[in-house]
Amino acid sequence: MALRICSGAFRTSPVQSLYVNCHQLPLDLRRRKLSLAYYTKILSVPSHPLQNVYMSTSMKRLYDARPSNIRPFMDRMKLHISELDLPNVRIQQRNLFLFQPWNTPRFHYINPFATYSKSTVAPVVFNASSPTTAVSIVVIRPSTLMVRNVQITLAVES
Repeated sequence: MALRICSGAFRTSPVQSLYVNCHQLPLDLRRRKLSLAYYTKILSVPSHPLQNVYMSTSMKRLYDARPSNIRPFMDRMKLHISELDLPNVRIQQRNLFLFQPWNTPRFHYINPFATYSKSTVAPVVFNASSPTTAVSIVVIRPSTLMVRNVQITLAVES
């Protein structure tokens, strides 16, 4: 329905031709593509909780006896991969979380112009003798303290 509205097609237009005209995959192929992308993402992250989930033999028998029940995601993806003849594909693992999100480093910097108000100070003050000002950036982590000096070039329009 949405493709008909977006493309301005008639109600009687065949759905398959709408997919072609709008450059969209049919829903079952789109769902399969997104599932495979998520499955590879799971396998690429070494600490993902779903990576080491295995279904017991009794649960496999239960799902085989009742095909109307939906299998768990990882089991469905293993079936899709075997259907596509990709069982021996190695997925390179990567560590996305080099630091935990709850230990994100905080950035503090020493601003030499913090005491000045732009509306009350003449531009000459901001355009000091040197257009380059050294600013210290302090990165605070739970275990270390780092100070880096960075040269910042200030451009003041005349």
